[in-house]
Parts: sequence; structure tokens; C-alpha cells
Amino acid sequence: MKFPLSSLRERCLATLAYFDLFDYPLTFDEIQKYFLGEQPSDHQLQHFLDEHTALIHSQDGYYFLKGRADIIITREEREKVSKQYWKKTRFFLPFIQFVPFITMVGVCNTLAINNASKESDIDLFIVARPGRLFFVRFLTVALFTVLGVRRHGNKITGRFCLSFYTDESAMNLESIQDGEDDIYLPYWIMSMKPVYGPKVYKKFMEENIWVQKYFGRTLPITHKFWRTGVLRFLASLKEVLWKGKWGDKIEAKLKAAQLKRHQHNLSKLPSEASIVVTEHMLKFHNIDRRKDIAKRFEIKLKELL
Repeated sequence: MKFPLSSLRERCLATLAYFDLFDYPLTFDEIQKYFLGEQPSDHQLQHFLDEHTALIHSQDGYYFLKGRADIIITREEREKVSKQYWKKTRFFLPFIQFVPFITMVGVCNTLAINNASKESDIDLFIVARPGRLFFVRFLTVALFTVLGVRRHGNKITGRFCLSFYTDESAMNLESIQDGEDDIYLPYWIMSMKPVYGPKVYKKFMEENIWVQKYFGRTLPITHKFWRTGVLRFLASLKEVLWKGKWGDKIEAKLKAAQLKRHQHNLSKLPSEASIVVTEHMLKFHNIDRRKDIAKRFEIKLKELL
């Protein structure tokens, strides 16, 4: 599939088709927000939706593909779950400020769009200062383990998934895109809800300007960030303590241990895994569904067109 899509018909149906894969009907404003390709005016979009009722239905303020009214209930149920997960996130996530060398934290995947199911975890994207990536990962894993809310083994539901870290030198994620048809990653970037690190988040979005190929516009940076507090101040004191040779030695030991563990586990990984272990990025996803999502998206869109 070639991006950007050409006609308004293709772009609108593609937008609805993508979110249909996740049982997620869209409001009018959300169609505009997530619109693939050049964004139409409100008048153009409303006219298109009114003229194509054979393919696009509406109910209770939502738009969805024909025969898919049942996903309204699914969305409403998941919004209730997401509300509870956000309460949990707002309670536990401030503790991450205690970890030194973290410069940005974002909530991503299902919770970012309030589409978390009862089986979902809470995915975090964490950015560290250059030269302290492995230090940050070790401390965040230790912290959330002590708090009893880290995802591991069969303990998944409502727990924090600490599987994606970069440092500030590797925030351009185009290198991990699984081909041009990987539409999931651009949507993952645009839908992320950053909670800490406004300056670094702005840089992150600037680094990923390549997503404009899919959305035909510069993505607005309008998120509200959480206030930092005493824990962040304490972390800054520890950064002073560990920014020199002592911190370098700890980082080197943690990096060596992680690389050794990665090499040991590499042969055991399933074919659908997406694992990246470098000096600047740590990504541990044993199941990566992006190829499957791209294939399903293409099939659904071809059927509609």
C-alpha cells in the first residue's frame, strides 16, 4: 500500500478501517484527529460522511463501518476499564520521578486512546539521558517490582509494561518501522500520552517528523504534562552523584550483563518477537503484531474500496 493515500474516500475509509481493527468507533473530532493523509475541512468531512451511509454508519455520536454497531458497547466498556487504569497510573507513575536520568515518560498503546481491556497492561515509553540507558532500566524495573505493579510472567492485567526504552540520541523510531505498510508505529507515535518531560517530548516529535508522510501535517503538541515534585528533586541530586566515573562503571556493568543475557535468550525468542538491544535502545516485545495488523488493514481497506 502506498502512502499518502490519494482521494478523500480512500483516506476517510482507511482511517475508520484502521480503528475498526481494534473495535474502536470514532467521533467526528477523532476522525479529524487521526485522519490519514491530508486533513479535510469539517464541512468536507461531514459532507462525505453524509453521502456515504452505505459504508459508514453513525450512532450515539460515533462513526463506524457498516454492520459494526456492536463496537460502540465495546468502546464504552473499555473506557470504563481505562478510567480505572488511569487512576492507577496517576497513583503509581509519580514514583518513577525518583529514578535519576529519566528525561521523558509516555503512556502508549491501548491506554493512550482509552481502549484498554480487562486483560490489558499499561505500556510505558521511557527516555533516558545518553550514557545512562541501562542504569535507568535497572532502576525502573527494580522500583516497579518493589511496588508490586510490574508486568512479568503471567502477571499482566493492569500492570506496568517496562519494555521500551531509548536514550535521547535514539528517539527517531523510523529505523524500527517494519516497512512502509507498518501503519501501527506512526499511530503509536501520534497517540502517545506523554506525562513527563515536555522539552524532550517536543524533541521526540521533531525527530519523528517522518510520520507526516502518513498524516500529511505536522502533529500538534498540545498535551498537558504532570507536575514534577520532591521525588524529581531527589532524583536530580542522585544524578549529580552518579553522573561521573562511578556512574559510568555502573552503567558499563549493567550493559554487559544485559547484552550477555540477550545473547543467551536470542535463540529462544519466537519468530514474531521484536527485540532491540543496543547502546541506545532497549525494546523487548516477545510478540509483535505489526505485520499482522498491516496485513489485516490492507485486506479490510481493499474490501471497502
